[in-house]
Amino acid sequence: MMAVLETPPFNTVQDPGSDLARGYGFGPAGAMDPLALRIGNALLGNPDTAAALELQMFPIRLRLLAPCRFAITGSARAELDDAALPPWWQTRGLGDQTLTVHGLANGARGYLAVQGGIDVPEVLGSRSTRPAGFGGLNGRALQPGDVIRAGGPTFVAGNETGFGVPPPESVLGSASPGHDAVGLRLLPSAEFDSLDAASRRRLWDTDWRLDAKSNRQGFRLAGPPLQRQRAVEMRSYPLIPGALQLTSAGSLIVQMSDTNAAGGYPLLGAVIGADLWRLAQCRPGRAIRFRPCHYHQAVAAQRRLEAWIEAVRRAALPALAG
Repeated sequence: MMAVLETPPFNTVQDPGSDLARGYGFGPAGAMDPLALRIGNALLGNPDTAAALELQMFPIRLRLLAPCRFAITGSARAELDDAALPPWWQTRGLGDQTLTVHGLANGARGYLAVQGGIDVPEVLGSRSTRPAGFGGLNGRALQPGDVIRAGGPTFVAGNETGFGVPPPESVLGSASPGHDAVGLRLLPSAEFDSLDAASRRRLWDTDWRLDAKSNRQGFRLAGPPLQRQRAVEMRSYPLIPGALQLTSAGSLIVQMSDTNAAGGYPLLGAVIGADLWRLAQCRPGRAIRFRPCHYHQAVAAQRRLEAWIEAVRRAALPALAG
């Protein structure tokens, strides 16, 4: 168990999310950086579906009330009392200790996973905190005085100093187009060809900037307006995280974890699932460059990501057993 001593706003309980509530008008919710969540759970021997803390504001201080194992992933590092812990690290706490988590300059979100997962009720197929005010811990962001409980047994035996993994960009590559912009692979979709020729070139050639008005529902991108060859009325269609939409003003929005269940803006493409973690770790002002991607390339990228997660899970099991 951990007690929250201090926390800024917007830190919540998240799991991978669920599509079970789409019929009621709710999007999937869930972790913005699904890779960081899954690696944290893999380091602890948890299933992929286990809930963790998504930390968007720092620092956060917690008190360990009992022995436990935990992992820090994403753009975060931690201190257990006076001992510094590296990023992407799993270790054990013996109780009656203070855990402080700080953000890193090269990303936007960190994750704190505990062995056994965070014990909160499952609502509509997910333990994620939803913007409608339910799920997670009492349907809201963390507050001082909250107690975080594990949902399963914690094994504090095993490796005493902990162990970790390299950051994902050192394993999966930067996907960079060769400059400071974050490279994101984009699968063109139904309305891509409705752009005029100049706008199609502009989509690929522009360094789009993440707007400060972005949030968990959608990332707004600042850049030159795009135009369609002719305006056509759109019917609503299901939305997924990564969907790239063109607004009536010609600006771009990338749907994120708290996306609506459906929308009606023209759909230009989708950021592939294997790159969503890169997008989630972008801060406002960060440059983004889209790269065209075909289906077989997206599948290959996802298989590479899945293979790394499985390798982490296999390597963690002996270390957890001691």
